[in-house]
Amino acid sequence: MTDLNCRHTPNPPVEIGCDTGQLALCLAEHGASSEDAQAVIRKFGQLLSTAPLRVERLFVSVQPLHPDFRARTYLWLAKDDRVRVIEWPHGLKNRQGYSSSPDHHVHTTGTELRVPDLQNTPPSRCNLYDELRLDGFTDYLIIPLRFSGGTINTLSIATRQPGGFSKGCLAAFRRLADLLAALLERFVAVENLDTALRTYLGRHAGSQVMRGEIRLGEGQLVEAVVLFADLHDFSSLSAQ
Repeated sequence: MTDLNCRHTPNPPVEIGCDTGQLALCLAEHGASSEDAQAVIRKFGQLLSTAPLRVERLFVSVQPLHPDFRARTYLWLAKDDRVRVIEWPHGLKNRQGYSSSPDHHVHTTGTELRVPDLQNTPPSRCNLYDELRLDGFTDYLIIPLRFSGGTINTLSIATRQPGGFSKGCLAAFRRLADLLAALLERFVAVENLDTALRTYLGRHAGSQVMRGEIRLGEGQLVEAVVLFADLHDFSSLSAQ
């Protein structure tokens, strides 16, 4: 059983129940001390795996502001307690299979989607359901993960537990989603600011601003060599 290292959870390792307050307190504590979103998602997966939900697969997709990619996904699996991170390039919505994916459903409708009996779900255009069924999963749920600016990200869970998820524990999970969104938005907001500054000011100047060097009139003395050169026949070449 996973040692959650939560100060407010007595004598870990311990089985966490579906009490929202206890889960939220432990998640908030880890979120405040974690250095990145990946660490928060790993701790969230550990919490949900020891709760009666018995989550064995946790997936999060967020949309940071970045010139090189549109979305970043995090996949945590209980079997190895590791988070896999993938950055998806722009044009994500045009990739094959996206229109039939559960992510597309959430992004376009803003509502959750549940597949409660995966083992008896007929083959579909969505490869994910087939993969989950073959891997022994019994229940799947994906819900919107909303940021304050209106961005709809996604959060999904899956279990191999016979009978799937209970209604009571799913209600607790939905309440925890808002807390997870707030924790992740903090990391994404800092990343967005850093990306914008580096893109429009340059890597060095952007890093200086992020460190708080923003006072008007501030400068820095540097040792430099300046080269003045003349290109032979520049005027005639530039006229061509």
